[in-house]
Amino acid sequence: MQQTFLACTRSQKHYSFGKQQVTIRYAARWNLLLADRPAGQAIRALTWLGPDQASAALLKLRIVLPLQEWQALVSVSAELQVRD
Repeated sequence: MQQTFLACTRSQKHYSFGKQQVTIRYAARWNLLLADRPAGQAIRALTWLGPDQASAALLKLRIVLPLQEWQALVSVSAELQVRD
């Protein structure tokens, strides 16, 4: 079994615990916002989808996310803006 965890560290690390392998990968700080909440999972899903598909996904997320999670997502939206 292999598990991957995200962290704000710049180095990628691999660990083995018997048959289990763990990888710690770098992620930008904004990608870890609301990390332990459904809104945080939505952030990572939107990142994976990319800007071309994110707009359509946001419409669906507005319907499926509980109001509290949607409000949490909106509250960090300024930190999620694309930066050049």
